[in-house]
Amino acid sequence: MRHILVSLPAFLALLLWGCEAPRDNPYDPGAGNYIGPGINPGSISGRVTSLSGQGLANATILAIPDSGDSIFGDISNAQGDYAIADVPSGQYQLVCSLQNYAPDTLNVTLSPNEQTAGKNFALDALPQVQSFQVTSHYYHQTIIPPLFYTISGQALCSEPDGYNDIDSVLLEIEGGFQAVMLYDSSSASHFYFSVTIPQDQLPGQSVDSIMGKIFTCLVKDTSGNSAASLPAYVRRYFVNYPVPLSPWNGETVYVPTPWLTWQIFEAPFFFTYTVKVFRQVGGGSAQLCWQRTALPAPEDSVQVDSLLTNGNYYWTVEVIDEYGNSAQSDRAEFIVYYVP
Repeated sequence: MRHILVSLPAFLALLLWGCEAPRDNPYDPGAGNYIGPGINPGSISGRVTSLSGQGLANATILAIPDSGDSIFGDISNAQGDYAIADVPSGQYQLVCSLQNYAPDTLNVTLSPNEQTAGKNFALDALPQVQSFQVTSHYYHQTIIPPLFYTISGQALCSEPDGYNDIDSVLLEIEGGFQAVMLYDSSSASHFYFSVTIPQDQLPGQSVDSIMGKIFTCLVKDTSGNSAASLPAYVRRYFVNYPVPLSPWNGETVYVPTPWLTWQIFEAPFFFTYTVKVFRQVGGGSAQLCWQRTALPAPEDSVQVDSLLTNGNYYWTVEVIDEYGNSAQSDRAEFIVYYVP
């Protein structure tokens, strides 16, 4: 018997050269037709909309693999459509985000060569406080108490999902006091809210307890998303009020366009006057029938430039500073009586 002696390295080389089996198992990572995880890419596509179904542009959609490998993504177009191409097979978490919207997530399992469509997102818009102002208003009146304050808050809120998605709007004063702000009006997806708080409903039933305190507007939607305004302050509390001079105290005037005169208001800051005339219609009610706003500070009189019919009236004069804070006179009653 003849024996052939071959070194081990040469034997292995010969074995691999002459005995290599064809690699056509689709689950063999070295096979050309491999269809196992992580090799042949697929795609993920869908649409991003608001809750009302409107397509949302510029949303970021990320496909985050469970394995911790590379992250894939796309940006939605003007119609809200997106498509993430060349995504290896596997399990992914899709995360969709857009400024001023609550993010949303979906789970996707992608098979090799799979074109996964219909992975849609409906994003909930976050409410926003676009502007918020708080002002003080000082009144002189003959009834008790003779001097009286109110605090007013005005807010402009945005909610792209519409008014019905707004759950609540609150005015909050540092220390825990809250008051509900009521809807006033709207323009597109912007909504105006306001509240007036008499001093006897404030903490301590006085403005003294809130001077220097921070005011905030809080808006919340029906999904529980919320937003807060920047801190706001009352810039000024008036301690003086304007005084009407003529006509007053039930004085009768014999012309339908009377002159209204008041005592000049002295203050070391900018302000304007607002003058209003009300007709008393019985039962303690009155109707605003004439007004003039933004009268400059040097003025101390104004003529009513519309005809007042015979009857009982009263007028007030108010000073308003550049921040919207104000002080208003007591009502000055008069009678109009003339023969046309």
